[in-house]
Amino acid sequence: RGASLGWEALREVWGISPVDFDQAALETLAARSARQQDEILLTMTAIDLTTVCNLSAYLSCLIKEYEQHSQVCIHFLAGVCERGERCGAVHPEGTPGWALLRQRWGVSHRSFDYAALSYLCKLPSEERDLVLATLANMDLRSIQNLSAYLSRIIRKHDAYLARRQARP
Repeated sequence: RGASLGWEALREVWGISPVDFDQAALETLAARSARQQDEILLTMTAIDLTTVCNLSAYLSCLIKEYEQHSQVCIHFLAGVCERGERCGAVHPEGTPGWALLRQRWGVSHRSFDYAALSYLCKLPSEERDLVLATLANMDLRSIQNLSAYLSRIIRKHDAYLARRQARP
């Protein structure tokens, strides 16, 4: 599938093509739908691959992570998702948390990078709104990198939940 959007992006950004991967990784990827393949490859495109030693192993890990977690809809982020509510991926908008963040700070999903949105979308929807409400209730005027700040809040939220679940 050398002509897909994901492969085109990988080639353009990193100079990487299917010949840079072993057969097992390519077969694992090929077992996914065309849309899922593009989402996985576009995720890979957005990552700094200069420190990755084994592209095939890295791709296999991305595929495994993709299967285990909700994903942010890259087509929605690009403004071209036509599936709406039928889309199996998460559209980061239209919830009380996003509404509060927009109302208080004029911030939407466009203020965050893909990695931060993907991290957020791995949370259940109620927890996503709780994290967004927490962010909305903070003073964001001095925050220079909203994506890094959001990721930090999510990590703290995860740590809080882990401590709470560990209590007898």
